[in-house]
Amino acid sequence: MLTDFDHLSIWEIAHRWHNTDPNTSDPDAPPLPVQDLLRSITNMQVRHHLPILTKAGVELKSERNFPSFSEHLAGIEKPHDLKNEDVWYAEMRETYFERKERWCKRHDEAAEGLEQCYKYRVYDKEKLDSIHLDRGIIEEFCRKKGVDLPDFWFTKEEKERFAEGEDVEDTVAKETSPSDDEEPLTTVGKIKQAEADRFWSRLTDAQRHRMLCREVAGNLWKADKTLTQGAIMDHPVIREYCGAKYYTDPNTVRNWIKDLDPRPEDKRRGRPKG
Repeated sequence: MLTDFDHLSIWEIAHRWHNTDPNTSDPDAPPLPVQDLLRSITNMQVRHHLPILTKAGVELKSERNFPSFSEHLAGIEKPHDLKNEDVWYAEMRETYFERKERWCKRHDEAAEGLEQCYKYRVYDKEKLDSIHLDRGIIEEFCRKKGVDLPDFWFTKEEKERFAEGEDVEDTVAKETSPSDDEEPLTTVGKIKQAEADRFWSRLTDAQRHRMLCREVAGNLWKADKTLTQGAIMDHPVIREYCGAKYYTDPNTVRNWIKDLDPRPEDKRRGRPKG
């Protein structure tokens, strides 16, 4: 079982999913179930329905984390002296799609050639080995397709929680975080170092990043209760030392810290003035 690995190549995922050795599989004729899975994954990646991760596990920006056109317009103030609204609207759409193209450039470059896989059954092992997915994305994929989590990457308990409709990644993160009436791991003076090391070693990178982000965010808000969630997320310590820079979808880190925000609900939108 590979639960200690946060991300794997789609070539390896498709093979291990069907108990096939990815090292000895013939790229010219992989087993049929492996072909089916590779074609499904690459089709969804080309259409931006699934992300693409690099070999380092960094998710490339895609349409999945780019705002909709209506959200884009909501952030633009319409000129007071506007003479032709249709022309202005057309210009806004052109600007939007230009920005979207730039945003998705690296994803689209990485996806180039994947249509050969799902359209023509050409399986470029080197290409498919260079594109990765993580456990959370595979969980999302299984939920969309209505299939069980693969045995090689998820425990029996995780599969049971998934079958009951729970979010496995969120559940695991909650289980590895201190409860409200429990002291954080870093403040428990009597814990043995070996126990702390074992606890830390069992966490995935995402779980470690979540814990670090929450710890630092809580202290930043203690120092300044007026900080917005955006300001916390952009803080260099959060980005560089807590791992936030590895998550291109801003909602990932926001969901980790938003319950710590000390500001009233009606004050949580936008950045502080001045």
